[in-house]
Amino acid sequence: MALGFDQALAVAAIGLEIPLIAAIPFKGQDSKWQQSDRLRYEDILFQTKQIVYVDKTTKYSTEHVGCSGEKMQKRNGYMIDNCTEVLALFDGSASGTANCVKYAESLGKPLLNVWKSWVKYRGL
Repeated sequence: MALGFDQALAVAAIGLEIPLIAAIPFKGQDSKWQQSDRLRYEDILFQTKQIVYVDKTTKYSTEHVGCSGEKMQKRNGYMIDNCTEVLALFDGSASGTANCVKYAESLGKPLLNVWKSWVKYRGL
């Protein structure tokens, strides 16, 4: 449910009437976003089949209050552990997306990376 590709896919799923489970790294993820982004996020969440706050599924040390890389990584792991196939927009750079893709590959999950198509059709 991050800004960008995650939410674009969420909106597409809603439009296609595909049941959507929102995996959110921690409550208040949207607290520092612009108002328009927060409103869209709230609208998407209202239309989901289920909302999972991943930080509630794992114990964290007190240093991980609010946003943390560990919570983002746990969210990525949750999504991969609970899917049958992966659709990624991954440019090959070192990132959280890279970690997510590597984890999916390590589990043998079918993965479709649409980066080259996105670049081709966006004209980058």
